[in-house]
Amino acid sequence: MDLRRLIPVTLVTVVLGVSFAPIASAQRADYGSGSSQPAPGATYIAVRTLGDAKDENNDPLGARHKFTFPLYSMIDGTLVGNATDDVACSSTTPPPCAVVDAITTFRFTQGQWGVGTMVNHAQVSIAPDAQKPGFIINGVRGSGNTIQSATGAFAGHMATVSISGGNDVHNFPMELIQDDFWLIELH
Repeated sequence: MDLRRLIPVTLVTVVLGVSFAPIASAQRADYGSGSSQPAPGATYIAVRTLGDAKDENNDPLGARHKFTFPLYSMIDGTLVGNATDDVACSSTTPPPCAVVDAITTFRFTQGQWGVGTMVNHAQVSIAPDAQKPGFIINGVRGSGNTIQSATGAFAGHMATVSISGGNDVHNFPMELIQDDFWLIELH
């Protein structure tokens, strides 16, 4: 190995690391509460949407796309309801659609958390999966109340919803295959 080539690479790496450190710190500060402790009095609902769905879009302009998936408990794998993702490219971020405006309706029809609905609204980051062409990686770390409305067992509650997942977009927008993990922090 030629050390003369390694020294400039090391220097560039150190300089970039130092110059981006304030940016990384600022971004981390916006993720949740910043505390490693659970919020007092919070109930955590861990669910997963998994499967394929056809676009239920009724929008004649085709700007929004709607997909409904089964909703499973991540605790025991049982079916607890379904969730509908109503998505469009975000109009508040630069193109080309690296962030989607997502309105997700969770319908809990059975299970340990009770029966009711929650409608979540979030800006979800997406990126091509470098390991799997035709797939995207998506995620958001919610902060503050992201629930627009809630009924049944969830009525009167606020919640913060975080998501992490991967989706097969080979046939998007006609079809979406989803494998997303959701953490709902209910207050």
